[in-house]
Amino acid sequence: MSPDIVLIVIFASLVHAFWNLLVKKSSSPELFLCLSKITESVLFLVPFIYFFIQDPYSFYDLKWILGASILVSLNYFFLAKSYQYLDMSIAYPITRCSILFLPLIAYIFIGEKLTTLGYVSVGLVTLGVATIQLRSYSTAELSSYSAALKSKGFIYALFTALTVAMYTVWDKIAVSNIPPFLYFYSYTFITSLLLYKLNSRKFSVADMKRLFRKEFSSIVLVALSNTGGYLLILYALSQSDASIVGTLRQTSLVFGFILGYYWLSEKVMIPRVVALFLIIVGSALISFA
Repeated sequence: MSPDIVLIVIFASLVHAFWNLLVKKSSSPELFLCLSKITESVLFLVPFIYFFIQDPYSFYDLKWILGASILVSLNYFFLAKSYQYLDMSIAYPITRCSILFLPLIAYIFIGEKLTTLGYVSVGLVTLGVATIQLRSYSTAELSSYSAALKSKGFIYALFTALTVAMYTVWDKIAVSNIPPFLYFYSYTFITSLLLYKLNSRKFSVADMKRLFRKEFSSIVLVALSNTGGYLLILYALSQSDASIVGTLRQTSLVFGFILGYYWLSEKVMIPRVVALFLIIVGSALISFA
């Protein structure tokens, strides 16, 4: 993997960690995400029209957009279900374990094969992601974590990770057929409609207007950050293996830890430091994979 692509993915991961922190600070993260998606659709409508006129995709290409919309919507559904049954501190790192599935899915659908060093990198990052939320290595803590892995919430969290792996490979195929921006905007627009439909059952229009006015700047910032960051990921996918890009994206957890420590005053715990070290080492090895 070229150093330029490594830096692009790492920067995109920093952006991802940043906007996730803004979502975490929101008084209503679920509605905040919905509003940020709608804002993305509004902000980038004119550029979409311009670039679509310049280089339109065909009716046949709609299958890539619809497929991405379905996968992303399923991802949100499984994510919400995993949070329903598990604490976020346990569910989140499990949902980030898409790299458990990526190598196999990428091999089956696009014939990607990792080198031995690539598998070592994936293994180290997976171990780091899976253990990053442990508070200690005590028997009680490990027993609690083990019990969570046997719950219904764990199954939903794994399905969340699976959908991430699937749309990562889907994205890689899609951007070889459709310009990345047109592709991303199109499925974001459809996803925003689906999220609005789902959230309208729980929140009134007045609730949406109230949160939008209250957290306007953060919502717009997340909309810009998510679009910019993921367009960088789509470019990286067009230049490198999906498994490698997916693994390197886990560095967002490292940045999330750093931002959480300085911004939210989160505690530093030994297991988390060890997990971050594994992620950093695994990510560094990717440069040579």
